[in-house]
Amino acid sequence: MKRKLSIVLMTLMIIGGTACKKERKNSVLMPPITGKPGTVTLVMADELYQGPAGDALYAILCQEEPALPQSGMDGAEPMFDIVQVPPSGFGNIFKSNRNILIVTINPKLEEAAIRIERDYWAKYQLLIRMSAPTRESLIELFANKDDFLIKTIRDAEIDRDVILNLKYENTELVNQLKRRHDLVVQFPKGWQARVDTGHFVWVQYDPPDITQGVLIHYYDYSDESQLDYDNLLIRTDQWLQDRVPGSLKDSYMALELEAPLYSKEFTLNKAYVREIKGLWKMENDFMGGPFISWSFADPDRGRIVTVFGFVYAPKFDKRNHILKVESLLKTFRFPDQSNDSKR
Repeated sequence: MKRKLSIVLMTLMIIGGTACKKERKNSVLMPPITGKPGTVTLVMADELYQGPAGDALYAILCQEEPALPQSGMDGAEPMFDIVQVPPSGFGNIFKSNRNILIVTINPKLEEAAIRIERDYWAKYQLLIRMSAPTRESLIELFANKDDFLIKTIRDAEIDRDVILNLKYENTELVNQLKRRHDLVVQFPKGWQARVDTGHFVWVQYDPPDITQGVLIHYYDYSDESQLDYDNLLIRTDQWLQDRVPGSLKDSYMALELEAPLYSKEFTLNKAYVREIKGLWKMENDFMGGPFISWSFADPDRGRIVTVFGFVYAPKFDKRNHILKVESLLKTFRFPDQSNDSKR
């Protein structure tokens, strides 16, 4: 059975391969978005949703979120939660939702198209319109734009948290990192430095029954081969053991190397970044959870910097919590860099 849940939005615009950004000029006066993070309000006719087109879209949006403890097992978390609404039921109560995806068949169209807009009915809303002349061309559109669709919604969720991080900045902590370590991460209020020693900072946020943490470690730069996947795995696992002890005797944080690990490369603020994500564990203890790690070369200061975010939330789903940690990593920069680049 297809799962149903709820969401809100933000935007950008793409038609037939040509993209441009579009924002409403009066977005400041708009109502705030509503709905739970990770939820997509899908406006799609029931007969479409219950057929092959709906199956194809559901398979994209509700595929298993990788690098979480439940991945590959019953109870695995989907990438997004869906609340399907037929066009006749799409009233004002849904129009402030955070992520809205409207799917239609229009025989008058010459070709399938996807259009993305920001701040359409609410501030920081993402509205995606996908339309096609036939059901077959609609399914083909889903297949051709699957990665783009996932990235657009995920980035919208992360960017909303980035905005909150900046709005509610822990100025004292941000200035401390800049002054002592010559780097910037826009931590919001509630995050506190637990450890701040040479070349290592442990920053943590502890709401009830959840721990979100960011570990920043840097070491001497020799060449960019230090950012190779295998080299980073060995180095990260070693400094976790040395720097992050557990509460029990001889316990320490380590990478869970028997679980799948995922890696990719991208550019942030014109800097090359190697991402690794997967699961961490506490050796000689029973703790664990998801992590996401970004490593940067900083040749001007002669160092490699790794920013390692992790979550411990044994009573809760982890997807949205690790995305919030990722939003902190996205604010990372060196003090002489502007913070205006996208991945």
